[in-house]
Amino acid sequence: PLAPGAAIGILGGGQLGRMLSVAAGLAISVLPESAIRSDVRVLTQADGFPALPVCEIAMIRAKHATQTVHNALAEHIERRLNNLMPAEQVA
Repeated sequence: PLAPGAAIGILGGGQLGRMLSVAAGLAISVLPESAIRSDVRVLTQADGFPALPVCEIAMIRAKHATQTVHNALAEHIERRLNNLMPAEQVA
């Protein structure tokens, strides 16, 4: 067991590594709402954690990215992020 107040840092190569550590109960992480899986719990101020600031996500496409495949990818990303609340609705 760890001594009181001790912590272990986990550095992963990407979001998957962090999510696996969180799902296994080994870590906590800041994730976008769209990445929260059903096997993890969102920690809030009631759990003693501070509220996180609002952040914005932007998608920037190259001027030449006008093919059907580019449009399909952009639409897919927008759909996957559709569970996010607009900043003006966050209190």
